[in-house]
Order: sequence, then C-alpha cells, then structure tokens
Amino acid sequence: MTTKKYTRNQIELALKTLDIHADPSITEAEAVRAAGDVLAWRAQNIALTKETPEPITGFEYDPSNRSECDHVRMMILLYRLFAALRAGVPMWLHDERERTKAAAWARLRDQSLKTAERVDAAHRIMEAHYARSAWSSLSADDPLCFVWHPDPHEFFCHYLHASPGFMKELFGEETAAVLLLRYPRPAVLQIGMGKSYWGTANSNHESWR
Repeated sequence: MTTKKYTRNQIELALKTLDIHADPSITEAEAVRAAGDVLAWRAQNIALTKETPEPITGFEYDPSNRSECDHVRMMILLYRLFAALRAGVPMWLHDERERTKAAAWARLRDQSLKTAERVDAAHRIMEAHYARSAWSSLSADDPLCFVWHPDPHEFFCHYLHASPGFMKELFGEETAAVLLLRYPRPAVLQIGMGKSYWGTANSNHESWR
C-alpha cells in the first residue's frame, strides 16, 4: 500500500474530493481503505480506447488483460482527480516533456534573446520537470496519492532553492536570479539538493536530470 505520509489536511481533502463523509478522527489507514473502495468502484466505469500506449497516461498495456486494464483505469482516475484539484497544471507525458525541454533549452542558450524570454524558456523546463514529478507521485496502490504532490508554485519554490547555485549554472545568473526572486525559499525544503522530484529532501531518488 502507500509509503507516503499524509497531513490531516491532505486526508480531509482527499475524502472531501471523493465525497466520503467521515468522522474527523478517521485514521490514515481508515482513510486509505475508504478511498480505495470508492476509487475501485469509480474506476470500473472508465471506458478504455484499447489503444496502447493509452493516450492519457502513456502506459503500455494489453487490452485483453483484465489486471492491466484495471491498472490503467485506476491511473486515469487518479490523473483526473489530481488535475481537477490543480486547474491548468502541466501534466505532459514523456515524449511531450522531452520535446518541450529540447525547445526550451535551445531558447535558453540563445544569447540574442532578452532575459525575459530566457526566463520563459527556463520556466518551460521547470514545468516539464513538474509534470515528471507529478506523474511519479501517482500510484494505483495508493488511494490518497492524488493530494500528496503540491501545485506548480509551491513545487518551483522548493525546486529552485534546493540548489540555487546549480540553477545559476544551468539557467544563467540573470535568469536564475529572476526565478529565485519570483519563487521564495520555503522554510523546510521538500526537494533534495540536485534533485527535481517532490519529497526527495531526505532520499536517494534520481538526480535532477
């Protein structure tokens, strides 16, 4: 089941989003069970296109395999719940993230562009990393996972200030300075130095790249 730790506010938000009316003293384990039952019921009603990879999640699966279909349905449902709580967030799949980053890196390195234009390019790279981190936070084995990852603004604050010097090297002094000012340093960092995934402050998760 889940290995994440949830705050009381996150548990309450998850239950409210799923229209689960629970006692305020409900434990995390009880909330996981209740949310899991509701998600399993809702996921049954999601119709799959039988395309592979599945267009919304990008998962490869066998349309004739019930277990794999159930997994994809659950991931679609979790994605929809995640996106509904964070209107307009970038949730690009792998190929689109890579295209976005490649184009943005080219613009960022174009010294003929104004600082504001290079800042916009760096922001696109950050959005691609946000999408990657957000997708990695969703798990069919964790019914509460759709409330765990923050919105882009909070993510960017942690992302940039985890390694300010590193950001200046990558994005350039002027570009990084603008972004570091735009997104203030949080009191407690939730992203580790040189990393770009949420919740890696005290982990050995994959590095920034």
